[in-house]
Amino acid sequence: MNRVWNKAITLSRLISSVQKRRVLSLPIYITNRCTSRCRTCNIWRIKEKEDIDKDVIEDLLCDNEIRDSVEFIITGGDFLLHPECREIVSLFKGKNLRLFSNGILADKLISLVREEGVRYVSVSLDGGPETNKYIRGVDTFKNVERIITELKNFTHIEIEYTISKWNTKEDLRFVMDFVKKYEIDLSVGYYSRVGYFGAEEDTTGLYSVSDLIASDYHSLYPLWANGKLNLPCYSIFVRPVIKSNGDIELCEARQVKLGNLYKRSFGEIWRDEKTAKIIRSFFKCNGCWLNCQRKSDLGLTYIPRRLGLYFHKDIKKE
Repeated sequence: MNRVWNKAITLSRLISSVQKRRVLSLPIYITNRCTSRCRTCNIWRIKEKEDIDKDVIEDLLCDNEIRDSVEFIITGGDFLLHPECREIVSLFKGKNLRLFSNGILADKLISLVREEGVRYVSVSLDGGPETNKYIRGVDTFKNVERIITELKNFTHIEIEYTISKWNTKEDLRFVMDFVKKYEIDLSVGYYSRVGYFGAEEDTTGLYSVSDLIASDYHSLYPLWANGKLNLPCYSIFVRPVIKSNGDIELCEARQVKLGNLYKRSFGEIWRDEKTAKIIRSFFKCNGCWLNCQRKSDLGLTYIPRRLGLYFHKDIKKE
């Protein structure tokens, strides 16, 4: 009964945030620099390098729209390649911060997390050593093991696994055993066309893992991939994205610009009626299956129905 009650409270808070367009999560791509050579991402091919100014981040954290409860996510490229990476991370001391790493610069990541007291770290791993090297273009497996070993008792570590055409269900089984061995968490998402990354491969027809992971997100993927599931997008009401050039964008899947932090404050952009209209116009987008976005969408459609709260009329399942 307590679990049901806790879920109801969480959903109530999420509903309230969506209604008020109150930011809950804020990914910040502080640089597009990267030394990886991933098949799932082409950001490393970009010749023009961008690093967001530290002053822009300072102003952002002082904005009235940015509450203490916001989950901040610092990523890239490889965020560790930003010339003022340490100074930027230091601005978030005491806040709910997650760092995303490809595991290449292990020494720098380990020292940064320890010295700045970072609460959450996500590290990419897309299969066993050979598969991971093939997808990433760089052999990072031993670095990932070292990061886990040296930080698991200091911070919360999660492995990020991406289902793609370059790995298999056996690779996922390997990673599931891997995280079980080290007693850390695992997040499993699906490859998606993300313009910022230059991702161009087909996103449909990826292997199903619902027999390995029991969740709506994974069990419903085949329906969505085959055009049989239309899901409203609630995450765009609470999860904008900041890019390395200062652009605020609608979400991580689409390069829909809302404004730029070098020209206007976050609050001015977020509360602009033009922003509200853009968000409403993309409410029924249904164009991706990114776990960073779709899980909250599922939370406001399927879970409430199970709890007997309500069922959104815009969801159409065949």
